[in-house]
Amino acid sequence: MLTDVQGQLYLADQRGVAETDGFRSFHTFNFGPYQTEGRTPFGRLCVVNDDTLAAGRQLTRQIDEAMHVLILPLVGGIEVNSTVAGTSYASAGEALVLSMPANASYSVLNPYDTELINYLQIWVRAKPADSFTAGVTITAFDLAQPNQLLPAGSTAINVTIGQYGGREEDRMKVSDPETGLFAFVVEGAFEVQNRLLHARDSIALWDIDTVDFEALSNNALILFVDPA
Repeated sequence: MLTDVQGQLYLADQRGVAETDGFRSFHTFNFGPYQTEGRTPFGRLCVVNDDTLAAGRQLTRQIDEAMHVLILPLVGGIEVNSTVAGTSYASAGEALVLSMPANASYSVLNPYDTELINYLQIWVRAKPADSFTAGVTITAFDLAQPNQLLPAGSTAINVTIGQYGGREEDRMKVSDPETGLFAFVVEGAFEVQNRLLHARDSIALWDIDTVDFEALSNNALILFVDPA
């Protein structure tokens, strides 16, 4: 736990892992067979998986409750087939959000003949009061615009991403201090609210109005999820 603000640190080397032939997934939160203390969902944010899929392989997921699923390609492009939106495609520099009712499903396919793909899967529960519209949203962002946070979600979920040069600082305003903010370092190193995070480390913070962060390496990449 953090001492200066309310929060929880999730180190990359302490994540759960599921691995089969052609697929590997690291779980920040409890997921499937991986169930351990201190890894329960952070409010509406219930899944942060870091997945690698071999060439030509496909992975199918079932959604038991209404959910917004963000799929963020990090290496390579990706094909997504869902019961709500048919076939969609996204590549690095794009974020795909599926808004799915309960009992829907989707599949992720690696379209390459020889190359692995790496992507994040982030699940945010739909709000009970939402007028829920199923479908897909694809948001493009340009990391060539450095040292700023760029939208990478949809109207349903507030996700931002940014690439920063070494010693560049920024601040993220929190929509609701009670529900807080989740930060995930994709590449490089950052200091987030006075805590050092390396690649694939993450932190959840709450009871705070703004979150200060500083890149400690060049081309450092960070993602925020505001689960309000």
